[in-house]
Amino acid sequence: MRGEVLGPLLLTVDGSDVTPHGQRPRDVLAVLLLHRRHGLSAEALLDAVWARDASPTSALSVAPVHTVVARLRRTLGSGVIERSHGAYRLTPDLVTDVDAFTALVDEGGRSARGGEPRQAAGAYRAALALWRSDEAYAGVSDHLVSAERARLAESRWAAVDGLVSALLELGSPTDLIEALDRAQEDLHAHPLRERSPELAMRAAYALGRQADALEIYRDLARRLRTELGVDPGPAIAELHRRILEHDPELRVPDAPPASQVPRIRLRATRLPVPESPTIGREDEVRAVLAALAAGHRLVTLVGPGGVGKTRLLAEVGRALAGSTELAYLDLSGLAGIATEPTTTTTTTVGAGDGAGVDVEELAEAGARAVGAGIGGHSSALSALATFLAGSHTLVLVDEAEWLVASTSALLGTLLTRCPAMRFVVTSRVPLELVSERLVRVDPWPARRRTPRPTRSRQRRPCGCWSSGCWTRRPISSSGASTGRCSRGSRARSTGCRWRSSWWPGGCRT
Repeated sequence: MRGEVLGPLLLTVDGSDVTPHGQRPRDVLAVLLLHRRHGLSAEALLDAVWARDASPTSALSVAPVHTVVARLRRTLGSGVIERSHGAYRLTPDLVTDVDAFTALVDEGGRSARGGEPRQAAGAYRAALALWRSDEAYAGVSDHLVSAERARLAESRWAAVDGLVSALLELGSPTDLIEALDRAQEDLHAHPLRERSPELAMRAAYALGRQADALEIYRDLARRLRTELGVDPGPAIAELHRRILEHDPELRVPDAPPASQVPRIRLRATRLPVPESPTIGREDEVRAVLAALAAGHRLVTLVGPGGVGKTRLLAEVGRALAGSTELAYLDLSGLAGIATEPTTTTTTTVGAGDGAGVDVEELAEAGARAVGAGIGGHSSALSALATFLAGSHTLVLVDEAEWLVASTSALLGTLLTRCPAMRFVVTSRVPLELVSERLVRVDPWPARRRTPRPTRSRQRRPCGCWSSGCWTRRPISSSGASTGRCSRGSRARSTGCRWRSSWWPGGCRT
């Protein structure tokens, strides 16, 4: 059994998702995960999960705690939640991604202190790959996990800083490019942290991009003065001075010229997990799974922007997790290179299709992402295809409309030379490959208002036509009298028992 909290709360047994539904069960499970070493009594669980929503004058009972724990046992299995000495605790066999993350970060720190930056970078990469989103315990009530969430966020920042420092120490062009990418991602996520821009400035300057390094400092100084009214700290100010003076100690001897730094950089990441259930797209998910089961190796989800193709891709990945090796590649990061996404079918590479990014440039980025050496091959595409020839990976490619022609050429070559690989792609237009199987993702039809049924006009026993009249029984069937019905409308009646002589002005509702 495995519990994952570095993202949305997830509990798996033999690869199957058994995460409970409902806010209370998730909250109780999260609290038990936080205190899995020693457990919690029913009273402590009640105070942690229920006390915040209870009225100050109401007396709380532990009965809801036992009810929720019983539901969790039915969902997870009777042996998952144990009770001993009056306390609930999770089984000791449970392993969590937090334990693995902490162990990898500690290993990276030991390797860095021992002068082994290559091993340190590998440990930090593996630790950061465990994160499935930017927030730990996503979907759990904030007041229960706020302290642990902040602690894990600090640990993640420390892992990013450690990875970038190790890559800067390695100093190869590929390592420097990855260091700059990592530092800039962290900078965009936490714009007021000074450590991230400091590392980004070091990486940019080592790559021969002094102007970019200085621009990072100016942006940081402007944000700090605008939002906090302070100046950058002495450490980053000193680094800024050294860059202005072209300090030779900041340069890396074998760093490539700025003109040779590749424009695009790809890095395989974990498949994003939707934080809420996907409703109404079951047919499309079944269509993709059926196409893959039927032997189609390229399935493209085609639909307009914003229709939900990325969420569908995540649902396909969730359905196939555990049964096949998955890789996720997001091409939306190339939006800074492609001026606009391709929205019409095209076979030429130009503005709107990567702004001149050809298949070789894309293949070179892919080869660096998977660690394939390009030396000794006629082209980067050939090197990538040779490296992946025996792979059985199912690659989920998102946002292919940014590089339609290049992606089509790359996947066409890989489908030919890597017979066991399969691809599921999202795009606004088809890739126009012979082996492509299209699954249309259309917008949901506009909600139509159901017209209210019209009531048939029926004459009431009192003689009126009002649909709201509650007069039902005439006094006599002979003789006509003029009065008012229960709705107060004047009508011809055959002996209405609520005659005007009974109530002044006629009957009233």
